[in-house]
Amino acid sequence: MRARPAPPSPARRRVVTACAGALAAAAWRVRAQPRAAPLPRIGVLNFGPSPAPGDPPDPIVRYLAQQNYVAGSSVVLETRYAEGDRAAYVRLGRELLQQTPDVLFLPGSDIGGLLAELAPTIPVVFAISDDPVAGGVVPSLSRPGGRVTGVTHMSPELAPKRLQILREAVPGLARVAVLHDPDHPALYYRDLEIAARAAGVTLVSTPYRSIGDFPAAFEAARHARAQAMFVEPDRATLAYAKRVAGLAIERRMPAISAYDAFVRGDGLLSYGATANEILGRAAAQIDKILHGTPPGDLPVEQPVRFALVVNRRAADAMGLALPRTLVLRADEVIS
Repeated sequence: MRARPAPPSPARRRVVTACAGALAAAAWRVRAQPRAAPLPRIGVLNFGPSPAPGDPPDPIVRYLAQQNYVAGSSVVLETRYAEGDRAAYVRLGRELLQQTPDVLFLPGSDIGGLLAELAPTIPVVFAISDDPVAGGVVPSLSRPGGRVTGVTHMSPELAPKRLQILREAVPGLARVAVLHDPDHPALYYRDLEIAARAAGVTLVSTPYRSIGDFPAAFEAARHARAQAMFVEPDRATLAYAKRVAGLAIERRMPAISAYDAFVRGDGLLSYGATANEILGRAAAQIDKILHGTPPGDLPVEQPVRFALVVNRRAADAMGLALPRTLVLRADEVIS
């Protein structure tokens, strides 16, 4: 007959009981510990090209980081690139919506209006160059309501100043080409026309409807004997600023735009709002929305500071000697 095992000693019973209690307490703590909240998700639809290896990240990424949203650690960024093709908006917009973002960032009023229809429940923040009220994106700048708000850097009222800067850069200026998209609902052309009439300058319309039309538009400006050009800021000329600037240098066509992205893409001159202000404000609005503020309660913001930026490299490349007074007056000189 097998001998019955001896009962555990009181000391051993105390050890076993203590271990079991510790394990139970640890298990309870694991069950009681709240799950980590999912990272916020931001969708971004860009009109321009996707970055090549080694290119810097999209500018909005830098400004979101200033609001403590770092891709991969504190936020998930879903980005799509239209590669200059308007027809891709709807498809890419639907792709973004399938990712269920908490907010969409859209650099373009037409994109904003489109996705406002596609996304009946998702907040939209835009950064645009034209009038979002005239374009039907929001009913009011101060009270946008609904799910859409953003920042506009429209500044057609600065047309006389931009024309004056061009006249300083090109003495004897009499004919100015305007590179513009006829389907872009902005007021730049109208206001520049008024300013040109007052200054005795003739405007030459050089329209385009796709980025492939840029060379033909410059050729039309040359045939019309234009001595300089105003590059109307819109989704294409901003996203493809380097391509436009390259054509201006190649054709020896001094050009000015309303946005410093043009000069940073090797354009000659810009006078207007800066990316620092526009994108910084848009990132701050995204932060407020992610913290619970309804987008309709956030007024559409406008720039409060305008900067003259001069690219001396571009001037040298086209053999243009800029007046010293103009260079000294610039808020920033790229050389």
